[in-house]
Amino acid sequence: MPKCVGCRACELICSYHHRKVFWPSIASIKVTNLGKGKYSVRVFGENHGKRIKCDNCEGEDFPLCVEICPAEVICLSPRGIEVVQI
Repeated sequence: MPKCVGCRACELICSYHHRKVFWPSIASIKVTNLGKGKYSVRVFGENHGKRIKCDNCEGEDFPLCVEICPAEVICLSPRGIEVVQI
C-alpha cells in the first residue's frame, strides 16, 4: 500500500490551481507530519477556514494532485479525489 512521503507537492499544486500562488494553507489538501516518518493526508470536501473546497481541479485535464504525487497516495475515484494510504 502506498504511503505519503511528506513532500507536500500536492498542497503546493493545489493552492496554485485555486489562486495561482504557492500557499499550502489555502490548499484543499493538508499533509500532517505525524512523526517517525508517517504522514496523514486529508482532502477537504468543504471550505474549512482558509482552505478551499476541492473541486477535482475543475478546468484542468486531470486532477493535479493525482498527477504530482510521487507516492501515488492520491487518486481519482468516481466519488472524487481520495487518499489511498493507511
